[in-house]
Amino acid sequence: MKKTNRIEDTKRADFVEKVVKVDLRAALKMVEEIEDFEAKSIAFLHVFKFTNNEEFLGKAISYAIQCKQRDGILLMIVESIARCNRKKAEKIAELIQKEYYKNKAYATILEECNAIELAKKITCKRILSSSLKRISLQTNSIEIAMEIPDPYYKALALISLAELKSDEKNEKKEIIRMIKEAIESIKSEYLKKRLKRKLKSIDQ
Repeated sequence: MKKTNRIEDTKRADFVEKVVKVDLRAALKMVEEIEDFEAKSIAFLHVFKFTNNEEFLGKAISYAIQCKQRDGILLMIVESIARCNRKKAEKIAELIQKEYYKNKAYATILEECNAIELAKKITCKRILSSSLKRISLQTNSIEIAMEIPDPYYKALALISLAELKSDEKNEKKEIIRMIKEAIESIKSEYLKKRLKRKLKSIDQ
């Protein structure tokens, strides 16, 4: 396929998102005219998001599997539906082949659905740590912060939580103890010093 056609098809796919809100039949006609599989997948995803008809989601997945950017498009689909359809999002995540994209997909579901049990499916320590850090702050949970595998992210999360608990002296004291333990586990001396400065500002 010529590059110019792909650019045109991408523009059509973006336009489908606007058209489907006004005229479903016209939007579907536009989708059928799209030849590029990646653009066609995105277009069907737009139609699904408006109609909530899983037939269109199935088509979006089918075309995603056939395109060159397979895993990237499947990840995008997971990101689009995780909050409203966790089970389907998990099934799509299973179709992803490259480890990075699969990790990102499971991390998305973990965050959107507060599905901590999916942590075991995320093999990248950094991606998992980043997700757990965000959830711990969203839920104000020390327990989740303590599950963060990377000590740098763990310390960052605990420092933020300690700031939120500034009026609860005993609890704050315990969090500061955990922060110090996390900092000592960090290999980078630069990051250690950086976090110790942060800690000093709340350990008054």
